[in-house]
Amino acid sequence: MKKQVIVILSLVLLVAITLGAYLFVRNNNQEKQKKESEDAAALQLVDFNSSNINKIEIQTPDGDDYTAVIGAESNVWELTEDTDFHINVYFLNSVAGSLCNLTATENLGVATEDIKKQYELDNPYTITLSTDDDSRTLYTGKLTATKEYYYIMSDKSDDVFLVDAKYGDYLRPNKNSLKSIYVQTNQNSQIDQMKLIHNGETVFDLKKKDATSWQMISPIESDFVNVLNINNLQTNIMQLIIDKFGEEHVTEDQYAEYGFDDPAYTFYFSQEDGTETTIYAKDYDTESAQFVECLQKETGQIFYCATSYISFLLAEPADFLSDVIYDADMADVASVQVRIDGETDLNMELDSENKQYTVNDIDVAALGTDAVDALTTLYDNLTGLTTSTLDLTDNVPMEEEPEITLTYNLKDGTTEVITFLAKDKESYYVLRNGEYSGFLAKRTAFTSRNGILEFYHRLEKTIGMTE
Repeated sequence: MKKQVIVILSLVLLVAITLGAYLFVRNNNQEKQKKESEDAAALQLVDFNSSNINKIEIQTPDGDDYTAVIGAESNVWELTEDTDFHINVYFLNSVAGSLCNLTATENLGVATEDIKKQYELDNPYTITLSTDDDSRTLYTGKLTATKEYYYIMSDKSDDVFLVDAKYGDYLRPNKNSLKSIYVQTNQNSQIDQMKLIHNGETVFDLKKKDATSWQMISPIESDFVNVLNINNLQTNIMQLIIDKFGEEHVTEDQYAEYGFDDPAYTFYFSQEDGTETTIYAKDYDTESAQFVECLQKETGQIFYCATSYISFLLAEPADFLSDVIYDADMADVASVQVRIDGETDLNMELDSENKQYTVNDIDVAALGTDAVDALTTLYDNLTGLTTSTLDLTDNVPMEEEPEITLTYNLKDGTTEVITFLAKDKESYYVLRNGEYSGFLAKRTAFTSRNGILEFYHRLEKTIGMTE
């Protein structure tokens, strides 16, 4: 019996010790968690919902003051001050989003006047975030010696804190931070003209004809343009962003001082709302340069763009001209005449809707599938002809008789005439409706094994015009 009592007492003692240890550890952990929570709260400099921030006030050590508010009608950031620049709403969104829950990494203690001066907190960058119910002001000084942190204070504490340097752009904003980084500041108005000059020579001058079509007006007039590349150029302009801002308010009498009195490139574009933008760009090494130094004439703002964003400065006229000589859907064409060496060789009457075709009064459809295939193959190759080289010469022998003429009579009553004038033993000048297109076509496009003449003679043979 005595032995059993001893065992029971031992178990009770063990339970008591275990329970005491558990309670000690639990209380100790709770105290530790409480302290960690209090320490973390002490380092929480801002605790807002970013979507509730509706006002941002900025003061720089240089004395610049800016106040941005969410517009009542626009629901985007607007500056309350009149400025000579367009606002960067994306930056202000980032300020609100990045600083709304700003937490310091360390508290360095109370700031004396000497400490403030040492950390450049005596003349800091000041930014105030406000909601409808509260506000928080942050004062930012210099970087630490390791450049890992900024010294910072708030209006809610007399202590100095360390904050990760990654927040520096938002804690130390300035006028340039607030400027729109997009060269095309109004992206709601369509571009209606684009022009590039390189070393005094016009590379291209493109002008909008109507809502959907463009024309080149220099260095050659042409309606046969590469619409895809023109659309891509417009997109590139819309996406052209400024990497860094330089001097502002540069006037024309200062151009030489900044190296823009004789710029290598001048790029101009206008918009339907009347906005005009002229960019002067310095010459640069296309192989190694990372940025191009530019000046906008209208604002006097110097800025730098990444070469990859402004690569259209290296464009050529041919980039915006169609290399397809003439392309028309057979359904839109009533007839095609092919003249070689001054004689009418083929007159193709086309009614693709009803699958009725004649060549020189021969009923091709009646001759069967092979004959129709031969005709459509020739047609596809005629409308698939492409140019080879841009040649902006003024010495085209317009008075000469063309070696080849293709006449397309369209069902809407219009006619397109494509003529090929001999240039040399390798090339033709290509004319469209009596005007030089600026392009050359290779003779091999006609004479090679899979050239036009091959399909031309195949059609002749298939329909019985030749043996």
